[in-house]
Amino acid sequence: MATPVKRAGIWLVVTAVIVLIIGFLILPRSPVVKDTPMIREISAMHQIGTKLRYYADEHQTLPGGEQTGKSPDSLVAAGILSLDDATYIREHHIEFRGFDPSRIGSDIIVMETVITNADKVPCRIVGYSDGSVVRYDLHQTP
Repeated sequence: MATPVKRAGIWLVVTAVIVLIIGFLILPRSPVVKDTPMIREISAMHQIGTKLRYYADEHQTLPGGEQTGKSPDSLVAAGILSLDDATYIREHHIEFRGFDPSRIGSDIIVMETVITNADKVPCRIVGYSDGSVVRYDLHQTP
């Protein structure tokens, strides 16, 4: 038969194990960044938007007039975007709506795409002229 001291020790160990298990289940963990197609798309659009915003901070107009900002290829020719940026936009079917450095804001859309394989919920990713990128869920109709 176990002595009262042994019983108390066993209960102490069992209680400590239960507290540790509950602690691991409840306590917040550090966020884990997943490398998904959606995250890569947001990151790439943000990098392109940042280049455009950087140009807009330094210049008020585009070289060659308004026609320069209508396509990624014209921005490559002007030296604002790289050839890789234009290729990325084209290959990833990103709709480029145009860029005007005199119109910068969080409501002026520069590029937009739809991701259908993102976390089981289709989403729309929009890049704005201020360099921000926002993800919106697409509501499916039955």
